[in-house]
Amino acid sequence: MPPSDHPSSNELLGDLLVAHGNIEAALQAYAELEASPMVEYKMRGALARGRALLSKKKYSEAMAEFEKALAVPFDTETQKGTPLETLRSAAGEGKTECLAGMGREGSTK
Repeated sequence: MPPSDHPSSNELLGDLLVAHGNIEAALQAYAELEASPMVEYKMRGALARGRALLSKKKYSEAMAEFEKALAVPFDTETQKGTPLETLRSAAGEGKTECLAGMGREGSTK
């Protein structure tokens, strides 16, 4: 898939691919989003990859993506109330969903 000149088009492409069940291609589109030098796009890419993997119940892989999103530097003094804070919150919620999913899988074994 050729890289786009605008990272958000990769996000849209990934979302469409997920909606059509093509998770592998979506993961590639989101990886290109994540490769952007802009911090917000890096977080959005990791978050989108995590959500796509979570939809396939790939909890450990999704967890790693959510942790990547949370590892992006965040300054609570200057970035509070920004889209980055919202993305961090969503990544934290994603990790919680992964832990719950892992717990359900563990209890059925």
